[in-house]
Amino acid sequence: MDPFESTRASTLQVLLSASDWTATMLDADIASKDSYFWYLYDEKSDHLRLIQLARDETDLLMLTTIKFSTEEVRNALGTLMRDMKSSTDEKNWQALGAMTIFYWQGTTTRLVTPREVRHRFIIGYHTPDGMLLRPFAAPLGGDVNCPLASHQAKTFIEQVMQGDKQKHPEWFSRQTN
Repeated sequence: MDPFESTRASTLQVLLSASDWTATMLDADIASKDSYFWYLYDEKSDHLRLIQLARDETDLLMLTTIKFSTEEVRNALGTLMRDMKSSTDEKNWQALGAMTIFYWQGTTTRLVTPREVRHRFIIGYHTPDGMLLRPFAAPLGGDVNCPLASHQAKTFIEQVMQGDKQKHPEWFSRQTN
């Protein structure tokens, strides 16, 4: 890594820390790449995870034909999200990133979200039938390659959850404890 990229990685670590995110990065080179920020929230454990993925790599992966059904991807992502609070293994992080992209690829939210929108969210609601996933995007930050502060991301999630409770009470009447 050249000195400029090293400085950007250090700056990103400071920004992550100041925004209440864990400043551990598996790939320090990500700091120098134009990125998407994925906010994965498990409502049962109240755990919010930030994943930063390079835009060009994400866009290429979204063009990849996958050999899994939509249900298999949703179930895999739901399981990874349920377990993400206790997972620190790099393989699980990579699987979580890949499944997030594969899931997003199959949603109508992706179809209505412009490429320029950096901040993408997935809420996981627990039901007796498994994890119900709720994607949405927030067109904030313009061209700034920086994640939202964790409290700001949580505010968006809470607003969407309130709307979901009003529009889809059936999602909540069958939730597991």
